[in-house]
Amino acid sequence: MRPLAIAWQAVIGRIGLPSDTPEDEGGMASIQKQFVVDEAGRKSAVLVPIDEYEVLLADLNDLALIAERRNEPTEPLDVVRARLEAEWQSVESK
Repeated sequence: MRPLAIAWQAVIGRIGLPSDTPEDEGGMASIQKQFVVDEAGRKSAVLVPIDEYEVLLADLNDLALIAERRNEPTEPLDVVRARLEAEWQSVESK
């Protein structure tokens, strides 16, 4: 599956589409959503306010980036912290 598809599924899962059941505390229950239904009463689309849509797009972009970088090498936190502290000290001494 492509990284963007994985990220999109994660975002959709977070807002609980197409279910309209409340999410857990700390979830995306605060999203104001309305559903568009077809003639048979089946949900066919969802409407969200623009500001919430923009937050969802930002989350989607972040998740896509995470998925794309999933196989990149990592560094332990203590190694990164030591490197950054050394860089900071060298800047301060100048």
